[in-house]
Amino acid sequence: MRTNIILVTGLLGAGKTSFINGLLEKAFEQKEKVVVIQREIGEGKIKHSNEDLKIMTVSKNEDITTEYLQEVIKKYLPDTLVIECNGFDKIQSVIDEIEKRSLRKIGFLGKVINIIESNNFGIYFNNLNSTMVENMRICDLIVLNHSSDIDKEKLEDIKTTIRNINNNMKILMSLKVEEDQLDVYEDKKAVKQDLYSNIINKIIIFLLSVLGGSVFYFIRKGTNIPLIDYGKIQIFSTVFLSILIQAIPFILVGVVFSSVIQVFVTSDAISRFFPKSPGLGFIAALVSGIFLPVCDCAIVPVASRLIKKGIPLPIAITFMLAAPIVNPVTIASTIYAFPTQTSIALYRIYFGVTVAFFTGLAFYIFPEKDIFLEDKNIISNCECGFCEDNSGATKSFKGKLRAILTHSSLEFFQVGKFLIIGAFLSSIMQVLLPKELIFKLGGTTLTSLIVMMLAAFVLSVCSTSDAFIARTFINQLPFRSVLGFMVIGPMIDIKNLSMLLGSFKKRFVIKLVAIIFFVAFIRLTI
Repeated sequence: MRTNIILVTGLLGAGKTSFINGLLEKAFEQKEKVVVIQREIGEGKIKHSNEDLKIMTVSKNEDITTEYLQEVIKKYLPDTLVIECNGFDKIQSVIDEIEKRSLRKIGFLGKVINIIESNNFGIYFNNLNSTMVENMRICDLIVLNHSSDIDKEKLEDIKTTIRNINNNMKILMSLKVEEDQLDVYEDKKAVKQDLYSNIINKIIIFLLSVLGGSVFYFIRKGTNIPLIDYGKIQIFSTVFLSILIQAIPFILVGVVFSSVIQVFVTSDAISRFFPKSPGLGFIAALVSGIFLPVCDCAIVPVASRLIKKGIPLPIAITFMLAAPIVNPVTIASTIYAFPTQTSIALYRIYFGVTVAFFTGLAFYIFPEKDIFLEDKNIISNCECGFCEDNSGATKSFKGKLRAILTHSSLEFFQVGKFLIIGAFLSSIMQVLLPKELIFKLGGTTLTSLIVMMLAAFVLSVCSTSDAFIARTFINQLPFRSVLGFMVIGPMIDIKNLSMLLGSFKKRFVIKLVAIIFFVAFIRLTI
């Protein structure tokens, strides 16, 4: 029988040894033979003394290798091997050793468990963010120690932060049963409440759908209008699928470029790219998107890091607004969306760059201070999971490749849902809105410009694919209003607003959004 290997990690004082004592209690009830390898010795002690227990200590400077683990397993033949890791150990390197073929013949990785001290979670998360995030992303199970010592609201905030990093892990609470021993339990009440809430929500959605369908049916029946217009369904399907088919390749290219930059180019390297003088700094911010092709879906975390690295706020804002528009993938997708009107791509760059410059200039003339939220981190609002340079800590090419693929897939599905929503609404508008209404709306440039700017904000389509949606309006609305859709969208939309609010104070975010809309409106009407 192969040995079950359990990794237990956590920062010093988190309660790893006490948790292991709880594991040993259950293991001895099953008459299992256990070996415990400790990488650090804290205040807690292994309290059990049993002939079926072997405790070994490994220095922090020694690596846990496949050969070492093979030697331990062959010598003691344990049913379970528990490795108590140092909180700063590279857990992935230990996992790689365990998963080598030679060791898999005699052992297997059962669980990776992360013990977290609930009382100090906020302090550790802010100051040791990369270490904690990396460990939380890898583990299968998190145990929140001293969870009963904090109020429920704070506990729920901790759980939300953890789930935003790794939604696949299980979260358990700890219960101190006696000195130096923890037992764990699942928050059954919370689970039942969530389950009950989800069931109620689904029932409500179902009943509303039935009600809506019934109302629609009787309205159609009472007005003698055919229930199904297959011609409009065909038009809708054609428009909807054509937008998706043409846009998805550009999204794929965009997220891969973004991921490569995230993994291989650190924020320190990016910060060295910007000159210290304001004049040259603005120029560098306006053109840097050509060399650092980050789309608007990933630009907020990058800009946040630049500001924290000392880049002046006006320069960072200019970069954040201009980079998604001068992104080569965005330019290529715009040219592809308007093959007979390539000048539209140039107009988009021109107006986008000028709006970005004047917005940054406004913050240069009227500077802002103290813009970051306290005890908050952008990663709690970002689903991609690599927005704090954590993947950069992985030195091996294999690890970096894994980070690129993981980041790309997560970002693709995150961005893709906004594209689908935008394509769906655009197709619905094309099919259901009467042409007379569209032409009436397009009769005034100012009205249509405001509507299209708001549509760009609400639809939240990625900058690498929004041109395909804008193209559907090019013959129905004034050119400046369609251009407004392609200029505002990459700069500010709902998804970026949520990320901004997760990192910056509301006062600053409201001011930034107001200035962007004001400058863009004035610039596009001149």
